Formats: sequence, C-alpha cells, structure tokens
Amino acid sequence: MKIVLSIIISFCLLVLIGCEDNEEIKSIKLLFPHGEEKFNADSNYVIKWESNYSTNINVLFSVDSGHNWQLASENIASDLKEYLWNVPSSVTEKGMIKIVDASNDNIFDETDKTFSIFIPLSTLLDNIKYYPLHVGDIWVYNMTHSGFYVEELFGSEINYLVKKEIVKDSIIFGNKYFLVRETPIIDDSLNEIAYKNEEFQRVDILNGRIKLLGVINRNGEYSWINLAMQEGESESRGSGTDYLYIELLSEELIDVLGVMSQVKKYKKKDTYISYNYNFAKNIGLIWFKQSGEGIGYNMVLKGAKIGSEIIGDTSLTK
Repeated sequence: MKIVLSIIISFCLLVLIGCEDNEEIKSIKLLFPHGEEKFNADSNYVIKWESNYSTNINVLFSVDSGHNWQLASENIASDLKEYLWNVPSSVTEKGMIKIVDASNDNIFDETDKTFSIFIPLSTLLDNIKYYPLHVGDIWVYNMTHSGFYVEELFGSEINYLVKKEIVKDSIIFGNKYFLVRETPIIDDSLNEIAYKNEEFQRVDILNGRIKLLGVINRNGEYSWINLAMQEGESESRGSGTDYLYIELLSEELIDVLGVMSQVKKYKKKDTYISYNYNFAKNIGLIWFKQSGEGIGYNMVLKGAKIGSEIIGDTSLTK
C-alpha cells in the first residue's frame, strides 16, 4: 500500500511540474530595429514586435546607449505589432529603442546594438546656407535701444549702427571657428550702453546648426557657451553654463533688401527676457529683438557683404 501511494504521489507531482513547464511565460520581442541601422532625422520608420499575450505596449527611445529613456508613445495594443515612429532630430550614434509592457516594467525588450540618427546631406547643406561664415563677411545693422534704463540715462530711446565682421578663423577643440567682431558706431556718450563684442562661431557639420563658443565680454573675459539653433534644449560645452533654448517658429519667403529669400524665424524665452531671431538663406541674421527687464534691443539689417556679393547698404552712415 505504501508503494502504491508513493507512486501515486510521485505521478501527481510529475503532473504538477509538467503543468508548470507547459505554462508559457509572457514575453514581448522587438523585431525592428535591432541595431546598427542608420535613420534619417525627422523621418518615419516602423517599429515592429511580437508578443505571446495581449497587453498594452510603451515605446521608448534613447540617444545615449540606454542610460536615459524618453517616451515615444504609450498604451499601444500589443496585437498591432507595430508603431510608426517619427525619428527625433537628435544626432547620435548611440540610439536605442525599448518596448515595455505598460503594466509590468519587468517585461520588455530592446535593440541588441545601438543605431545612428543623422541629418541627410541635402538638409545639412541647406541649413548651412542660413549661417554664411567666411572671413571678410560684413553685416551692418540699424540698432534701437529702448526701455526705462535707457530713458533714465538718455531721456529717450537711442539709435546707432552696428557693424559685424568676421575677422579670422581659428581651430578650437578640433573644429574651425570664426571670430565675429561686433562694433557699435557711436560717440563716447553711448559707451556705457553700447560696446564692442567678439564671439567665436561655427556651423556644426553634423547637423547644420550655428554654434557659439567663447563669448568675449567688454572686460575681455570668456564665458563658455554653446548655442544650437534648434527646437529643444541645447547642450552644454566646456566648463561653462549653457542658458539658451531656441525654437524654430516658421519658414517664410520674404523680401530682404530687394532679394527674395527664404527666412527662418526662431524664438527664445527664459524667465525674464524674450528673444527673436530671423535668418535669411545665403544672407544670415537679418533681424534680432530682445525685450524684458526694462531694456529692449531691436536690430535690423541695413546691408551685408557675403563673399563677393553686396546686399543693401553697407556704408557706416545712417
């Protein structure tokens, strides 16, 4: 009797173990991308997966090998097995995709290797045309200063000319930068509010954006910044503080000093001050406005010399 009972118990245990072995473990598997792909920024690609059960899926992406994840979309029915992903404009060689069970973070899959996101050459070349940088280029602007601070000093708003010129190029951190010198055309009475400024600029060959490095203030001191004309937060560079967030508003065809040109309009806003920038294709900055904190700047292009071409009036008289 004991032998029979032992056999029965053993059989039951085997049945139970077999049942557990036959119970399929929930899983989701990422089919595409799997890594080493090259994606055009701001293009659409289909992320594909398979799942052995019904649930909702969250799709996440990373631009730093999975150290940080951003949500691309959430609560997608797993039965759809795909999601049309709009690739961000973040240039990277460390991109990754992760799919996660929306109700259980422990069930997920991700790309086996990193992929690349890059700006297509045609877009890159087009963007660079908005920021012409050559030694010898000159821009002349009509500048208006306003606000209560200016009125306290001078009794009213003040107007003068500003000349910008590229005086030389230099290799910094392995990249070519152009030293842009800004000189107000003023008499001594305006020295307190208008002063010479210099800054190094370059066009980032990876994404076609203009960047500033090493702004030289009137005391001859450097503050390290990195300005990226883009929609999103710019990156810090060197040992200094990055403080700029600039967003592309629109693109319009505008008459710029008698030349019909495609113009990109940007804005930036921080806690107290708002900024607007207009860049014209093959010309550069044509309009800048800053307002807030009791002072305002309005700078309008009067004329420019880009390469051998002269647009408008570059004389230093009003």
